[in-house]
Amino acid sequence: MDGSGNTKITAFHCPSCGAAVAPDSPSCPYCRSALAVRVCASCFGAVAIGMKHCPFCGARMDPAVPHKSGSLQCPRCKTGLAPATVGRHSLQICTRCGGIWVDKDSFQEICTQQEDQEAVLGFQPKTEDSPATPSGKPRRAYIPCPECGKLMNHKNFSGCSGIVLDWCRDHGSWFDRQELQRIVSFIRNGGLRKARERNQARLREQEEQLRIKQIENAAHPIQTDTGFRDFFGETQGGDPLLRFISRMFLRS
Repeated sequence: MDGSGNTKITAFHCPSCGAAVAPDSPSCPYCRSALAVRVCASCFGAVAIGMKHCPFCGARMDPAVPHKSGSLQCPRCKTGLAPATVGRHSLQICTRCGGIWVDKDSFQEICTQQEDQEAVLGFQPKTEDSPATPSGKPRRAYIPCPECGKLMNHKNFSGCSGIVLDWCRDHGSWFDRQELQRIVSFIRNGGLRKARERNQARLREQEEQLRIKQIENAAHPIQTDTGFRDFFGETQGGDPLLRFISRMFLRS
């Protein structure tokens, strides 16, 4: 275990060929067997079949149940997604790439549940505000929603997490391998709370600037040059040319 109590596993053995494989690999590099086909109910990390404990948080895994492909397709692999119950949430998992489809109601419940844990259990925030993103990362391609087939939007979760979601407004969100785990970690480390605090501070600053501007406008109303108006105004016998010149100067 590391200092935070999480179990760290540098490698494990592929259940098909016995080769050493990194715990977050979606497939064995030797026999190409799919590995990341389960999701930890505690941290939502991708866990390979054959593991008794999550390699990321140490939670005990329930016995693996063979997945049957449902009607939805993985937007990346074009293979059938496997319905799975993770904790109390119903998810759709790609057994080839480890991606996860989460409907919008389930995602809202996951976020709320994780933020409740952050508040109750008192997770200590990390020093950085958001996960680091690799420099020079290729531009993310748009992919279709598994339910409606329309191209999904890209959305930076919470506006500051650095985790870009593939998001369908009407149906849900697609998470590439380990992205849902990164979001859970972001929330547990106070990411949503900090984002709200920053937004509230920004709103207070804007309100204060508006209040100051209103006070300044009240203290210094727009002054008109009455002497100038008297010289060029209506008292000058109603001369149209003088009235025109007067209006031009008063507008400047």
